[in-house]
Amino acid sequence: MKNIFEIPRNAKIAIVVIIDAALHFISTWLAYTLRWEKIHIPSTNLEYLVFFVPVVFLLFIFSYFKLYKSLFRYLDLNASIGILKALAIYFIFYAIFIFTLNANYSFFTPNPLFPGMPRIIVIIYPLFLFLFIIGSRFLISYIFFLFKNYKSKDINLKKVLIYGAGNFGARYLGILRNTFRYEIRGFLDDDKKLNQKFLNGVKIFDLKNIDQLINDLQIDEVFLAINNIGRKKKIDIKNKFQSLNVKLRFVPDLDDLLQEDTSIIPTSQPDILDLLKRRQINPNQNLIKKNIFDKVVFVSGAGGSIGSELCNQIIKQIPKKLIILDHSEFSIHQINEKLNIFIKKNNLKTNLIPVLGNLLDKNLIKKIFNEYKVDTIYHAAAYKHVSLVEENPVSSVKNNVIGTLNLTKEAKINNVKTFVLISSDKAINPTNIMGASKRLCEMIVQAFSIKNINGINKEQNFCSVRFGNVLNSSGSVVPIFSKQISSGGPVTVRHKNVSRYFMTIPEASELVIQAGALSSGGEIFILDMGKAIKIYELATHMIELSGLTVKNATNPYGDIEILITKLKDGEKLEEELPNKLIMQKTLHERINKTSEEFIDEKNIETIINNLISLFDQNDKIGLINLFKKYIKGYKPEPYKK
Repeated sequence: MKNIFEIPRNAKIAIVVIIDAALHFISTWLAYTLRWEKIHIPSTNLEYLVFFVPVVFLLFIFSYFKLYKSLFRYLDLNASIGILKALAIYFIFYAIFIFTLNANYSFFTPNPLFPGMPRIIVIIYPLFLFLFIIGSRFLISYIFFLFKNYKSKDINLKKVLIYGAGNFGARYLGILRNTFRYEIRGFLDDDKKLNQKFLNGVKIFDLKNIDQLINDLQIDEVFLAINNIGRKKKIDIKNKFQSLNVKLRFVPDLDDLLQEDTSIIPTSQPDILDLLKRRQINPNQNLIKKNIFDKVVFVSGAGGSIGSELCNQIIKQIPKKLIILDHSEFSIHQINEKLNIFIKKNNLKTNLIPVLGNLLDKNLIKKIFNEYKVDTIYHAAAYKHVSLVEENPVSSVKNNVIGTLNLTKEAKINNVKTFVLISSDKAINPTNIMGASKRLCEMIVQAFSIKNINGINKEQNFCSVRFGNVLNSSGSVVPIFSKQISSGGPVTVRHKNVSRYFMTIPEASELVIQAGALSSGGEIFILDMGKAIKIYELATHMIELSGLTVKNATNPYGDIEILITKLKDGEKLEEELPNKLIMQKTLHERINKTSEEFIDEKNIETIINNLISLFDQNDKIGLINLFKKYIKGYKPEPYKK
C-alpha cells in the first residue's frame, strides 16, 4: 500500500484521467441499459460517437478547470464546487451534442428503422456521471484517510499548532490532516475573542500563556497561516518561537498551495536577506549620485541580473540619458518597459535609449559614442556561468575579452570620465576559463588606465570591481535550490565542503556604483562580502527557512534530501580573496582595493592578436596555454577528490 502513494504525481494524474474516462463509458452504458431495460451493446455508428466523442470534451473541460492539478486527497466544499462547475459546462455540451446527432441521425445510421438517440439519455447519463465522479473523489480522499491511519502506526506524529484561525488557517488544517505526519493540537490567534472556541473541531488558543501552552501540549512545530503578513511581524513571530525552542514554518498562499502535491508540506520561500546572516549597509548617497546625476550613462549587459539592477539604481539618480545595451531582445525589452514605467510615474526627463546589439560589433559601439557624449560606463555584459563557459571556451572568451577591449578603446577615444568593469572573485588565481577571461578583462582596463595613473589624463578613471556570487541571479544556486525544494527535492550540492561568497543583487549593484565614484584610475575594488558560506549549509538553511526539514540518516522522515554530486571542471572548492597585506581600505567600509600586476597597452595588443588567431582556429588548447602564460595563478586542472 505504501508504494502506491509514492508513485510520481504525473502517474497519479494519469490514473485519475483513466478513471474519469472509464466512468464516462460506464455511465453511458448504464444509461442505455436502463433505457432499453436490457444489457445493451453498441452496434451503430451513432452509438459509437456517443460513447467515444464526449469523453474527449470531458477530459478537456476537467483539464481547463484544473481539476487534475488540485489535491485529490483534499476534497472540501470549494473543490466540490469546482467539479460541479466543470460538469455543468460539460453537460450543456453533451445535451447539444446529443440533440445535434438526433437531428441528423439518418446520416450516421442508414437503417430507417433505427429511431435515433433516446432523449432520456440526456438526463440519465449526467446523473450517473455526476454520482460516479463525486463518489470517486470522495473514495480517493477516504483511501488517503485510511492510509493516514495505517502509516501513523509506524511513525510518531509531530504535534503542531496552526497560527491563524481565519479562512487561511482553516483551509490549511485540511491540508495538514492529509499529510499523514501531524497531529493538530490547536489553533493560535491574536484575537482574544476566539480563545477557547473551536474551528472545524480544533480548539483555538490565544497567546497569553503561550510558553505554558506549548509545554502542556508538547508542541513540536507551529505553522504560520496568516495572509499578507508584514516582514517585521513575521520576524517578531519567528524570534518569539525561537526563544521558545519551537520550529516555526511559513505557509504559502493557498492559490499556490492547492496546485501542489502535498506529499511534502508546501511552505513559503525563504527571504533572501535571511540567507546572508549579516546586516545590510545603507548606500552613501553622495557616492551613488556622483557619476550619474544629470550625466549620460551607458550600461552594457543591461538585461542581466546585475545589469538590470544597475539600471534600476541608476534611473533613481536621474541621469540626463541612460543608454542600455543587451544582445537579448527579450531581456532588453523587459528592462526597457520597467524603466519607462518608472520614468513616467515619476515625471523624469531622463532620455532612455535601448540598444539591441553586441559589443563585438565595433561599428555599433562607435555609432553610440559618436551620437551620445557618454560620461559613465558600467560594463556588465559577459558570459558568466562557469560550466557553460568551460564547455564553450572560444566563443565565451571572444565575447568577454574582445567585447571589453572594443568598449574600453571607444571609451578612451571619446574621453569617457568613468569606466567600471564588473569582474568576479573567480579572477583571483583562476581555475576556470570564465575567471581567466575576467582577469584578462581587468588587465585591459588597467592597461588603458596607466596614463591616468601617471597623471597624464586625470579626467578619465577606469576601474574594475570584483565580487562573488549574487543571490537569486539567473542560474545561481538560490533559484535552483528553491525550485528543487518546491518540487520535493532532492537538493543537489556538488561537494559537502564547497563554499562561496554571496551578496544580494541590490547590494552588489549599489556597491559597484559607489566603487566607481571612489576611483582615481586603475584600481581593482573588492567588495566586502562577509564570510564565505558553505553551499551545503546554505541548502540546509533554505530548507529550514522554507519550514521543512532535511531528510538524512538521523532524520529519515525529513522532508527534503540533500544529494552530494561532484564539482564540475574548473570549479574550486572555495573562492579566494587577495592577501590581506595587499588589501587597502577606502572611504567606504564595505569597499576595499588591491594592487595587481600591470601590463601596458602594447603588450595587451600582443595578447589580443594571439587570441584572435586562436579564435580563428577554434583552438581551446592554445587558449588554455595562452592563459597559463599571461594570467598569473591560472591553474586549469579541475578539483578532483
